[in-house]
Amino acid sequence: VMNTAFFAVVSVMIQFVIALTLAVLLNRKFWGAKFLMFIAMIPMAITPTAVAILWKTGLIKDGWINTVLMFLKIIKEPIVFMNAEELAAVFLIILIDTWTVTPSVMIILSAGLQGIPKELREAAYTFGANKWQTFVDIILPILKPSIITAVILRFIAAVQVWAITVMVLGFSKAPFLVERIAFYVDVVPGLPTSEKIAFTLSFTTTIIVLLGTVLYLKVARKRA
Repeated sequence: VMNTAFFAVVSVMIQFVIALTLAVLLNRKFWGAKFLMFIAMIPMAITPTAVAILWKTGLIKDGWINTVLMFLKIIKEPIVFMNAEELAAVFLIILIDTWTVTPSVMIILSAGLQGIPKELREAAYTFGANKWQTFVDIILPILKPSIITAVILRFIAAVQVWAITVMVLGFSKAPFLVERIAFYVDVVPGLPTSEKIAFTLSFTTTIIVLLGTVLYLKVARKRA
């Protein structure tokens, strides 16, 4: 439960900050913005299985990550990423998840930014506001519904993380709620308490996701 809560909070915060930065940057429509958008959208075109293979081949001792880091002389010896456990393993999954899903958050925020009239910014500049004041006092409040939608949807998905963890690190290195359900159902189904533990974790996850869904529906209803 603690791993899942930590993962959900930290990953959503990091993804939101990166996605908002990219959305604001791309909304300015500078030279090369379309190419940057193309690069940022690449992770969305990759299937979860392919993502797992890509990162697993990079995280092994002789993988492409250590090769690049040693080529750039950032490290002298290979880092054994696959030995990560507990909090270090959770951070590793946060990194992979952030790379994978940040584009989806960016799309939601970009759509919200495109709906903001340029006249509001121009009026703010006319009355003496600088770019930061305009962003904080005008852009963010108008963008609030999109921000809430993106954050809640990502939180609901983050609570259910498990596949990428199992495919990259295997079971037990970074235990999450849904990962434990799969573990007790598929790996140790013969234990007397396996089904009870799996059911309890399933119920807990369902309640959390249900609460997140109700919150999202309330926000969507207010926007309507």
